[in-house]
Amino acid sequence: MRYFILFLLILPSVYGKILKEVIELQENTFADLPPWESLVPIDLYMDQVVALVNKYLRTNEVTPMMINNYVKLKVMPAPIKKKYSRVSLAYIIMICTLKASIPMTAIQYIIPIDLDEQAVKDLYGRFLGMYESTAADIAGKAPGAAPEEPDGDDETRMRIMHCALTSGIYKSLAGQLLEKSSFYEKPKRQHTSRNV
Repeated sequence: MRYFILFLLILPSVYGKILKEVIELQENTFADLPPWESLVPIDLYMDQVVALVNKYLRTNEVTPMMINNYVKLKVMPAPIKKKYSRVSLAYIIMICTLKASIPMTAIQYIIPIDLDEQAVKDLYGRFLGMYESTAADIAGKAPGAAPEEPDGDDETRMRIMHCALTSGIYKSLAGQLLEKSSFYEKPKRQHTSRNV
């Protein structure tokens, strides 16, 4: 209990420094998600899609196998003649961004697969607006003072702990909202018997 109280006392002084650092890291951390109009309007092959999505998300984690799995799981529409459209790009960007916080089964309910292009455009626009306002909100909370370097390993640990706690709290909230929603049916675990 003493450590928890100590943590709560230290947290406010560390919080301002964390948020200042977030502003500095924003250019390198937050994905550079394009508006609908900037998504490539021509159909692309898998390798082109992977390169483009990895560029947008500032990662190298998106692979052809992942995209094929999204199609197999019916989380996104299948390509037409092995080519992916602007709609496909929007689905992949939304899926890859959301999957860090919610399970694929939930994404299937949040982003229906049977939407027409206009509906995907509208959904992607709302998604992008939420993404940008959330990133701006996080960055905007930092005081105007110049960012300071962490005062050693202890402060760095506190910053990491704060980010992890914030992430965990929001992930928990998303899970609770899913549980209470009328459209999401939590998948039932399948029990398998093993021959011993």
